[in-house]
This record gives sequence, structure tokens and C-alpha cells, in this order.
Amino acid sequence: MSTDSLGDGSGVGTIHFDREHKLLYALGKGDSRVLIYSYTEDGKMIQIPHYQYSAPIRAITFLPKQCLSVDNHEVSRCARIAGDSTLEYVSFRMPSRTGTFNAELYPLFDANEPASDYARWSAGEDVPAKTMQL
Repeated sequence: MSTDSLGDGSGVGTIHFDREHKLLYALGKGDSRVLIYSYTEDGKMIQIPHYQYSAPIRAITFLPKQCLSVDNHEVSRCARIAGDSTLEYVSFRMPSRTGTFNAELYPLFDANEPASDYARWSAGEDVPAKTMQL
């Protein structure tokens, strides 16, 4: 377990954890920045450079992994509504030395398809999630 101060903003906080890349995105409605933390193998959270918007966030959601652009080395993408009610897409990218596709940036992730049905689930059967690769 790791703890850290996420600031003293007055807006409603939103947390998004990217399991595949072990990144935590922390932001708040009315704030204009997204704090990004990297979760290390020894259980510590290290803050990495944050993303700063020009206008406060009114609403935000992270898109599924299927929406990522592997050509641009995206690891997350979100859609946000700015203070002036405009919709923006924001890409979070990892640097690439080669500039080509890097399979290490895109590990298997949960597919958008059920691995089980209600009858099996209610009977107590635990089925691992179906995964897919970009």
C-alpha cells in the first residue's frame, strides 16, 4: 500500500488505474491538471510529470484500450469536457527510441467480451477474463 497527498482541490476527485502499465491518473472536476503516478514493483507510487490543461475539467472519461493508436505509442486516451463545453481527446504516450511498434507497450488486456454467463457465475464458477492484444 502506498499513500500520497493528491492536493487540496475542492472538486470531486476521479481516479483511473491502468493495470497494464501500472499508472494511476488522479484528477478532480474543476482542476486543470492530471496527476500521474507510476506504481513500482516494490509497492511505491512515484509521481511522474503531470498533464496540464488550459481550461478546467468539467467531465472526463478514459477510453477502452481498443481505441489506442499504436502508431503514436499511446498507452491511454481520455475524452474530456472543458470549461467552455468543448469535447477534447487527450493522448497519453510513452516515449519510443525506435519510433516503430513496441509490443512491450501493449501487453494483453481485458477484452470487451464476457468470459462467462450469468448461470455459471451465479453457480460460483470463477472464470478468468478473456484477453486480447492490440
